[in-house]
Amino acid sequence: MKIKVEKLLRAFQLVEELEEQIVVYCRDPTMIPVPWQHVVDTIEQTTRVKITVTRVSADGVRAIYGMVRRFTDNTAQIIVRTGLSEDLDSYTIVKEATHILIDEDEDLSADAVGTLQKMVTSSFLGATETKNDDDSAVHSEALATIIAAAIVVPYRLRPRLAAELKAGQTTVAKIALELNAPEAIVGI
Repeated sequence: MKIKVEKLLRAFQLVEELEEQIVVYCRDPTMIPVPWQHVVDTIEQTTRVKITVTRVSADGVRAIYGMVRRFTDNTAQIIVRTGLSEDLDSYTIVKEATHILIDEDEDLSADAVGTLQKMVTSSFLGATETKNDDDSAVHSEALATIIAAAIVVPYRLRPRLAAELKAGQTTVAKIALELNAPEAIVGI
């Protein structure tokens, strides 16, 4: 899968701006983990889109943790599956909120299941090219995953965390616990 370089660069610029705004919003640059509510509030202020979070039971559905629905009245609804661990719930909300920040009209899709299937068959976060290289919705999912990881594991902390890992002073599991983030995301 190839993500357009311009989109990737713009997304990371937005993450830098968002991190700065979150620190201002939280009024505490040392707050770790940053609560998902602060991230959502900051994205609301940045985009002027009113965001609600709704939890739903999704018995029998294991592959989809959440999704975002956007409406023409400048509102959005993040739908999150109930029963997720606290860290996965928080990460899922942040990931879905990043769609509101980074997606353009071409990235939107009403077919969540189809997009998920395409992601799986296109080596979602892998480096292989596939027939889905031009699928903006799949690119949007990959980019939202990367951007949400960058928000949950803030850049300002990465040098310290990397040094502590290298020195054997911590583990990925401990970092994940400190940041209230899924271990798989800490490793991205």
